[in-house]
Amino acid sequence: MKNRETIPGHLLYDIYNDGDLNVHYLMEPYEEWKQIWRKVPVEVTDCLTTLGLKYRHNLHLMSQKEKEILSDIKKYFPEVWNYLHPNGEFSRYLWDYAKSAFWCRLQFKKQGISEEEEVLQETAL
Repeated sequence: MKNRETIPGHLLYDIYNDGDLNVHYLMEPYEEWKQIWRKVPVEVTDCLTTLGLKYRHNLHLMSQKEKEILSDIKKYFPEVWNYLHPNGEFSRYLWDYAKSAFWCRLQFKKQGISEEEEVLQETAL
């Protein structure tokens, strides 16, 4: 299992909200986390990539503007809004994994590798 430092900071902030010391849910082990975020539909991360341009893909700034981003998702991306509200209620769990998938896929793109290449590299180790 990876240590806390290797997990995206925005995910830790959301799960362990130090401001009110509430734990929204227990986090899965690193390997399970990797499998789950990879199941997030590409349309969801494309939506966050598009909206993130407004904030220069700065995750800290995006976390501060979460309400505005969710409002824009509701307004411009109804299919993503429905994904984040599977039973008619907002799913913090799906939202956190959507942000993780966005962050990881953005890093892959910056490094010029595809998600599939990353999986192949991991299995070769």
